[in-house]
Order: sequence, then structure tokens, then C-alpha cells
Amino acid sequence: MKEIVVFSLSSALYGIDIQKIKGIIVYSQLLITPLFNEKEFVIGIANIRGEVIPVIDLRKKFNYEVKYDEETVVLIIYTNEGKWIGIVVDFIRRIEEINPEFIKQPQLIKGIDKKYLEGLIKIDDDMITILNIDLLLNIKELEDEK
Repeated sequence: MKEIVVFSLSSALYGIDIQKIKGIIVYSQLLITPLFNEKEFVIGIANIRGEVIPVIDLRKKFNYEVKYDEETVVLIIYTNEGKWIGIVVDFIRRIEEINPEFIKQPQLIKGIDKKYLEGLIKIDDDMITILNIDLLLNIKELEDEK
């Protein structure tokens, strides 16, 4: 069994292994300094506990509508590369304990390269896309991506 944090991007539900999330900050309480000449989804940098980290809006990366409100949060992720990255999501839906055996491999997910996915899992009536956050937030790939 493993736990995932389930969050919303537009009307879609996504999950990330809870072990990767080192903090959650309300977007409106975070000072983000915009960067110029960066990719559109890299919205800036922020100082989190003395670390200057990039902040990525997953909604922009996946071509969803972007709206900032009181529920918008930034998940602080620690990657396998030893880097801290903030990712902006609409809101945290819940934490779920799942059995990895029930994760299905998708044939195609609109707007997301299949290599960024661990798979799909159905919980109650919700279909949740589980992200491979280490591949999605691979620093070298983010720098190369256009």
C-alpha cells in the first residue's frame, strides 16, 4: 500500500506519492518572483525556508485554464535529483491509500506524455491520473523542453 495526495487541475484529478511532497503552501501566501525568458509554465522563483526554488504551474504545462483563488496551493516537491521544486495546483482534494496493483497503464492521456505517468486508478467514481513526478520535474528535461 502507498499513499497519494489527490489534487485538482481544472476538472481532472491527479495524484502524487505523498513521500515526494515536503510541504504545502497556500499560493496567496507565497512571494513568487517572475522570471523572464523562461518557459510559460515556469512562473518564477520563491524563497522557501532559505532555499530559492523554481515554481511551475502544472495547469500551464498541461494546457489547462489557469485561475488563482483562495484554494490554489503550491506543493513543495523534493526530486530524485536532490532539487526542490514548487508546483501550483488548483487545490488538494484528499489523501488516499492505494494498492499499487490496481494502477492501470493508460493507452493515451490527452495533453500529457505517457512517460510522465505511473498510471490511472479508479477510486469510488473518480479516475485519478498518478504522475511520475521525478520524470515530470526532471530538471534537464525542463531546461530542454520548448
